[in-house]
Amino acid sequence: HLTTYPMANSQFLLIFAAVFEYTQQCLGELIQQDERLSSLFSDQQLTQWISDDVATLLMPMIDRVIAVELACAADRGALQAKTARGRYNEFIKRLSMPDNLLLFLQKYSELNRSIQCMVFYYLNSTAEFLGHLSDDWQHLHNQFLQGQNNLKITSITGSGDTHRQGRRVIILTLRAPKHKAMRVVYKPHTLAVDIAFAEWVTWFNQQLPEYHLYSQAVLDCKDHGWVEFVPYQPCSDDADVRLFYRRSGALLGLLFAIGGNDMHSENLIAHGSQPVLVDFECLFKPALSLRETDQELEQPRPTVMESLLLPYRAMIRQDYAGYDLSGMGGQGNQVAPFKMKRWQKAGTDRLHLAEESGETEGNP
Repeated sequence: HLTTYPMANSQFLLIFAAVFEYTQQCLGELIQQDERLSSLFSDQQLTQWISDDVATLLMPMIDRVIAVELACAADRGALQAKTARGRYNEFIKRLSMPDNLLLFLQKYSELNRSIQCMVFYYLNSTAEFLGHLSDDWQHLHNQFLQGQNNLKITSITGSGDTHRQGRRVIILTLRAPKHKAMRVVYKPHTLAVDIAFAEWVTWFNQQLPEYHLYSQAVLDCKDHGWVEFVPYQPCSDDADVRLFYRRSGALLGLLFAIGGNDMHSENLIAHGSQPVLVDFECLFKPALSLRETDQELEQPRPTVMESLLLPYRAMIRQDYAGYDLSGMGGQGNQVAPFKMKRWQKAGTDRLHLAEESGETEGNP
């Protein structure tokens, strides 16, 4: 299973098979001790989820170091297989041996420490998520899952970067027999700002009901919470398109009034005629005041451009036209502002990194 991941050098994961076994054992035992959790997970789904998570976290830590060791072994003629692929497989097999792996980790002691920290943080943050899922289940079930019975988890996907010792946003997908899948989003921090913004939108809708801006449903649990999953949806007709942009203008005004920024394309969902914000960590930006000794400096006035909602081209250079990452204008397949490093000749002992032009990722 570890060799089938859609990433270069997935066979490197075989070297650290014990990490996968250990995390699955720890979390599997935790789930089995909780009747509610054990009813939600199948063994296959549990294995898939943990393997995906650990592979995503582990690979960026190990791939370059192992590639260096592979190149050194190839250059000094330490690999005996006759083909480039055979020598690559021979190297993986050798390094996977416990004694050789121990020497490798002793040589790269900082990598060893980093892997241990990653595993420790992953187990703790995942155990915390599972505890919250179990404790909050009844409220979660009633508010987001339409009270359906016999639900099973079909996927768990981490979203965005990790923060605070491995914690991250998680998208949970569940399905009951003969029903459509339902998704809910777990956030490992207080949702006080989410709720404040929802109340702000509610007040605005009361003043100008013709806009009727969308507000996500929120379940606040003080130090964490759950929010409604909002999928991308196209507009149904031209009237919806016009309404979408009219609402976007209203949203822009609301953000400007409360110092909101960082509303790039990953933080805005086009949900039919509704522009929906899904990340509120950069609301209520304080206004900086100059010191008395700096009064001769001109203090820039805030503008609506600071929200990053409006189209804006960044990193413009003489040889590069820039790219747009804004909420309204950002999209994928733009020429990236820098060269990407990609693996070449993967699966052989000639494996190496090379720079090449790349494209930005984007949302629908």
